[in-house]
This record gives sequence, C-alpha cells and structure tokens, in this order.
Amino acid sequence: MLLDSCFIVELFLQHEEGLDSKWPFYGDLNTLVADLLKIGNQMPFSVLEDLYRWFCKHGNQVTDLKMMALNFCNHALVGPSDMSYPDRLQQQPKHLLDLFRSSLLFPSTPYKSNCKGFPSSIQRAQLLCKAGISLRRKRKAKSLLAIDFRKLRIPPFSLRIPPIPIDDLTSAILVHCVTLEQCLINTCKHFTAYILFMNCLMRQPEDVEFLRVANIITGIHPLNS
Repeated sequence: MLLDSCFIVELFLQHEEGLDSKWPFYGDLNTLVADLLKIGNQMPFSVLEDLYRWFCKHGNQVTDLKMMALNFCNHALVGPSDMSYPDRLQQQPKHLLDLFRSSLLFPSTPYKSNCKGFPSSIQRAQLLCKAGISLRRKRKAKSLLAIDFRKLRIPPFSLRIPPIPIDDLTSAILVHCVTLEQCLINTCKHFTAYILFMNCLMRQPEDVEFLRVANIITGIHPLNS
C-alpha cells in the first residue's frame, strides 16, 4: 500500500508540474486513469494525504491534493472542462473514486439523500420523439446528471441531456461509480439512476443512432458505416 501510495502522489505531482509528457506510458493515460479509479484498487485517501503532507514539509508544494488528483483524472476524461465542481467535493473522501464521483455530482443535488426507487416506464428515444418530446443536447452542462425536462412552444416538450462520450474510459468510470453507490449506505444512487435512464432511452440500435445524430452521445460510428 505504501509503495502504491507513493507512486500515486508522485504521479499527481509530476502531472501538476507538466512533466507527465515524458512518461513512457503518456500515450495510454486513459488506461492508467481507469485503473486508478477501479473500485478494487482503492486505498484510503487519508494515506495519500499523509504522504503528501510529509512531502510538503520537505518541498515547496502547496497545491491541494484533491485538486491535483482531479486535474489528473479530468485530463484523460473527454468532456467539457466545467463538469467538475470543486465546491461539491467530499471534505474527507474515502478514496480516489469517492472523490472523483463527488466532483461529478450536480451542484444543486445533495451528496446524501433519502431518494429511493427508479422510474421504470420511460420510453425509448424514438418513441419519445414520436410523442412530441424532443431530445436535445444540453450545452454548457455542469454535470452529466444535469438532465432537465422543459415545456416549449414548438415542440411542446424538450428533454435536454448533457453530451457523453462513449468510450472505454467513460464506461469504466460509470461502472465503478455505480458499483460504489451500491456499497454506500444512505446515499442517493445518482449514477445508478443515470445509467438506468440512459438504458431506457437506448433500447434499440435506432435509438443509439438517434442520440448520436443529436450529438448527445459521441465517439461512436454511424449505424450504417
């Protein structure tokens, strides 16, 4: 654990100082980030903080460790840079995954809640469109969870969804966030609900293509390519 913790702290420090481009594995940062965020690879964040405090006593580093960790993880995560919210961070995160998950929560949503249950009757994307509900890409989204439903004049209703890249890194992060939520007690299952919601929208290949054309999901090839 001590050796792994030293590696992680040094990793964040070198990234913060701009030395990461010299790493032999620089071109494969996505794999490294996904590995750091695996729920089975988590270690107490307090251990990392203790090591970092010891380092600060023998150096000039003053950057907050939480921010360095998020800067590194967000470097590999494809998406708008304003989707991370430092003011919503856990003050005492259990581990790196817990910290990263808290940074992706919507600011107006409490970290802990008593919300229970998930919708089970949401229609898929094309059926919603036929029912008069447009699906649009939400610009300047503050979180992946910032989905809203609005009544407009033409068409009468609009479901606005923040864009999400479909790639191995994003998939891995979402899976680990959902797994973590299933292990936490008295915590609202934000990402679990998000995955269930998106799964309802994309029940057929045509629904996936519909969301791709709307630029809600990115990183996949057209259906007929």
